[in-house]
Amino acid sequence: MTMAVSLGIMGATDIAGTIFSGWLCDRFGKRWPMAIYYALRGVSLILLPYVESTGQLMAFSMVYGLNWLSTVPATSALTADLFGKQNVGIVFGWICFAHQLGAALASYGAGYLHGLFGNYTLTFMISGLFALAATGLVMKIRE
Repeated sequence: MTMAVSLGIMGATDIAGTIFSGWLCDRFGKRWPMAIYYALRGVSLILLPYVESTGQLMAFSMVYGLNWLSTVPATSALTADLFGKQNVGIVFGWICFAHQLGAALASYGAGYLHGLFGNYTLTFMISGLFALAATGLVMKIRE
């Protein structure tokens, strides 16, 4: 029941976060909001193994949910800016394809690491570090 509520909170805050992301990107550019999303995602994933209470889990769910898909408006808008509106469909399609390949590899890797260590701590740490690396890469984008 606790996990169901946690996932529900993620989904609800995801809706708000994604809509708010579009608003932020329209007003402040795409790079800074996207960097903040990845930084929050990275820090929250690194801290997740240390969650010890239901309240902390719900706080994680809110923070993670707010930036779960909030990168999509920024990414699609940056794609249009960098590659032209006429190329958004094909370039964003390749971005989504690469994302799914990464997700498949991450799923396999998480299972493999769980088999080795009996928990997902290292998986969350690595995922958080990847998100922080993405923060640095996003900061290098010239709008």
